[in-house]
Amino acid sequence: MSATVKQGQTLFDIALQYCGGADAAFGIARLNNRNLTDELAPGEVLQMPDVRDKRVVKYYADYKLIPASAVIEKKEGIGYWIIQSDFITT
Repeated sequence: MSATVKQGQTLFDIALQYCGGADAAFGIARLNNRNLTDELAPGEVLQMPDVRDKRVVKYYADYKLIPASAVIEKKEGIGYWIIQSDFITT
């Protein structure tokens, strides 16, 4: 089985949604040669271990829940503006 990463998801989010338990994040990391804290790219396809708790997986599917707990740094503010392009001077 495989899973496609959505915006803002971590290995732990994916483990809950597709395997039914956060402890599956270790197996996902191992199967995909990743570290637990690696940043995941939206659209990335990950191989999945076996489902651990079908009730949790069913709950996420039934309610169309997509956990996404990653902190996404919004690159905004004066440190990221380009003078005369993003930042208007008068």
